[in-house]
Amino acid sequence: QGPVCSRHALLAPLPGEQHTFGISVLRAQFLGEGWQVWSAAPQSLLEIVELVEGQGFDLLCLSASVVHEPQRLAADVQLIRKKARNKGMAIFVGGHAFLKQPHLVAAVGADGTAQDGREAARRMQCSNNLRQWGLAVHNYHDTFRAFPMTNAQNYLPNVQGFSPQARLLPFVEQANLQS
Repeated sequence: QGPVCSRHALLAPLPGEQHTFGISVLRAQFLGEGWQVWSAAPQSLLEIVELVEGQGFDLLCLSASVVHEPQRLAADVQLIRKKARNKGMAIFVGGHAFLKQPHLVAAVGADGTAQDGREAARRMQCSNNLRQWGLAVHNYHDTFRAFPMTNAQNYLPNVQGFSPQARLLPFVEQANLQS
């Protein structure tokens, strides 16, 4: 069986933030793209840590209107990564603070930012697709003890069988396309 793209997101303003409209808009966009979304206004960093520890979120989006202490937020992001159940969880930041000071995205250790919900959903979908193909290559290798290859120099379509990409289809839950 191929890898499954779970698409679970946690959307939250930083503790103490009063502005949640952006999170509401982002939530609607992610729900429209088929994501399972949990959103709330945490009272403390500990609440966020407990959530990512207990659930396998693929994405954490944090929103801030102001970042007074970027070093502290960077330490918080490191702690969240360390405690996360899903070690591959992406962390995106957004809000007025990051819009006005884009250098803060890297300074706090986030994976990225997005100008709007559609862009954030697309970026995460692309990331999940790449992860799924990477897992497919590894699962193919585990099954056949080799990577899906062709002899590129002498490759003759319809003579030597499927292309390497087609050989991976069963491992991305697309076996019906290969048949």
